[in-house]
Amino acid sequence: MTTSKGIANPCSLDKLTVHELKLYLRDRGAHVSGNKSELIKRAQVFVNLRMRTQQEIQTDDKENDNKRHAEIFRTPFGEKIPEPWTLNVLWVCDLTHAPLFRTEDLYNYLLLLSMITIFI
Repeated sequence: MTTSKGIANPCSLDKLTVHELKLYLRDRGAHVSGNKSELIKRAQVFVNLRMRTQQEIQTDDKENDNKRHAEIFRTPFGEKIPEPWTLNVLWVCDLTHAPLFRTEDLYNYLLLLSMITIFI
């Protein structure tokens, strides 16, 4: 069946039935209306571009999304960082749990932060 496999040779498109051509085009998200010659021309474009099926693209997207999601929540040393939406349990709306800091600490933090951004 041509739906799960790609068509390696564009010349083999002439041997396919209209139903097989429509399945091939439908799997790639193309229009499936028209006569056989129109379907062959349309399928030829997808063969030349080596277009994958929509299901293959969605599977790859899901795998890449999961991989990226796992990489986002890791430090450069490989330590796992908790996901942000799981941290709201301990959050409060006031500053009662904020750590104590002096004005000098704030000044040093802002000064060092600006120096770091200059070098990056």
